[in-house]
Amino acid sequence: MKPEDRKKPHRATSEIPIILDEKFYTDLEQTILKVQWPYKSEHKDTFIMRDRALVSFLIATGLRISEALTVKIEQFRDYPKKLVLFNVQTLKNGRVRKEIWITKEVNKKSI
Repeated sequence: MKPEDRKKPHRATSEIPIILDEKFYTDLEQTILKVQWPYKSEHKDTFIMRDRALVSFLIATGLRISEALTVKIEQFRDYPKKLVLFNVQTLKNGRVRKEIWITKEVNKKSI
């Protein structure tokens, strides 16, 4: 069989949400709070807050940084307990993720 005749294996992705245990959630929270670049601007606090928000967004959605930077505000829908991000173009194979759910609250007791 020639190499060009071989098919690439298909990798299925799962839409099953990842549930974090309390220790892992606490470790992530501490990691996010450590995100800090040594800014020398008078707007240092704003930049640090922006960086932490971006890291939190990447963790919550599972997006790559280049994918996250292309997201537009119009792709979000706000619901009482969650945000839903629609039609995110992935850079891998150009596929579109139809929905990404982001919970607004984490009930640590139910984890």
